[in-house]
Amino acid sequence: MTAHAVALQESERASLVERAVEAGERQGSRDDLGDLYTFLTRYYCYVPIEEMRSREPVDLAGAALSHRQMAATRPQGRANVRTFTPTVEQHGWSTGHTVIEIVTDDMPFLVDSVISELNRLDCGIHLIVHPQMVVRRTVTGELVEILDMGPGAWAGGDHSHDSVIESWMHVEIDRQTLPARQEEISRELRRVLEDVRVAVEDWPLMMARITELVAELAASPPAGIDAKEVAEARRLLSWLAEGNFTFLGYREYLLTTAAELDGHEGGDGGDGGSCPCVEGQPSVAIEGDRRAGLRIPARTFPDDHEGVVLGG
Repeated sequence: MTAHAVALQESERASLVERAVEAGERQGSRDDLGDLYTFLTRYYCYVPIEEMRSREPVDLAGAALSHRQMAATRPQGRANVRTFTPTVEQHGWSTGHTVIEIVTDDMPFLVDSVISELNRLDCGIHLIVHPQMVVRRTVTGELVEILDMGPGAWAGGDHSHDSVIESWMHVEIDRQTLPARQEEISRELRRVLEDVRVAVEDWPLMMARITELVAELAASPPAGIDAKEVAEARRLLSWLAEGNFTFLGYREYLLTTAAELDGHEGGDGGDGGSCPCVEGQPSVAIEGDRRAGLRIPARTFPDDHEGVVLGG
């Protein structure tokens, strides 16, 4: 697209936003958090112009203002999620679809995780609006201000000490008429977003553990393991830590023998049953897990396997 075409497109976007502002003001929408034009411009800055062109101004304004209303209170670390089907009669605007509104801390993997979960729930996706908003909140999560700045400027350090970047997602899916179904969608998305949060927050700890393991393998290689295999394991772990793998969890496995494991607490797998291990043969015991003591015969692995086995 030429620079002239881009300029024309952005000029049209500004005009559409102006009409949406007028529609919002006609409905009596008050803007206590800054300039409404600036808010709508940031909200729709990544939406295809064709999509904006196909919407009524009142629907553009209604969707954004509804989202902002839902974002009014969000305690730190919590994801706000709401699923509903807006109607002109009840909400003053409509899209023809069911709408999911999400407000959460900005993190990696959010959009892909939400799309994956909606696919699992068999919800056809029609539109995703995903602005990143820089906001200020009180210690109790009350929205104080939506700042006129993007994530790049915020990351550069030019921001208020109490401001944060939030990910706001407006997702339109196939119409869902049953309230129970709408609540199910909200509940499952909250679960997924919490999983994302845990993985992102634990990421530095897992990366640190990888570094420790590489150092441990160099300083104290395991007895009885060929030096080439140890070196290969170190290279693999180092390569994974260079951004070539997404770590979602961590668990340790102890390679031992069935005879040695008999003295382990829960050596019968925790249910009193027997494990199909051959006496004196290597087994894998899961450490630090509620299934501690579960034995898996090492003979289930190929005889010629090399490297390490990653479990999770």
